[in-house]
Amino acid sequence: MVAIKDQINLMIAVFLLFFVAFVDAQYMFDVDSEIINNEKVFYPGEEIIVSTDIKSLGTIKDIINVKLNYTIVDENNNLITGNESTIALHTSLKTTEYLRLPDNIESGTYQVRVKVSYQGYTTSASNTFYVKSKFFIKSSKFLYKYPLAFTAGLSLFFVIIIFLISSLIHKNR
Repeated sequence: MVAIKDQINLMIAVFLLFFVAFVDAQYMFDVDSEIINNEKVFYPGEEIIVSTDIKSLGTIKDIINVKLNYTIVDENNNLITGNESTIALHTSLKTTEYLRLPDNIESGTYQVRVKVSYQGYTTSASNTFYVKSKFFIKSSKFLYKYPLAFTAGLSLFFVIIIFLISSLIHKNR
């Protein structure tokens, strides 16, 4: 009698493990994201283009609506910007999202995170990028647009510095 109870308990345990594994497996996703801009360095106000590839690894046969959540966070996980959408997924899907950086974003290291959710099951991916301040934009545009004027201004700056240093040296003698 005890052996039969043990066999029944074992069969119930195997069934429950199979059922839990099957239910969990039907909603498994693989998410891969990539920043497809040429550089991983951005300036305030620029747009980041994120390509996301989602694959269903489960046993879902129907088209389901999954929630996509894109966020940009700083090094301290503070939310900078983000958006959320719902898309239809059958077996796989490739989508592109455009995220604009705020004009007042500071220089530093940031992450763009993509989270795919369906009925409490979540998978995510992230990519790192860098932001430079607007000062570099203005100076580099000026340098490329007016290289002769930039060189002349830099030369004049050094001549004035040399003149001031030499006048201080002669004054102290």
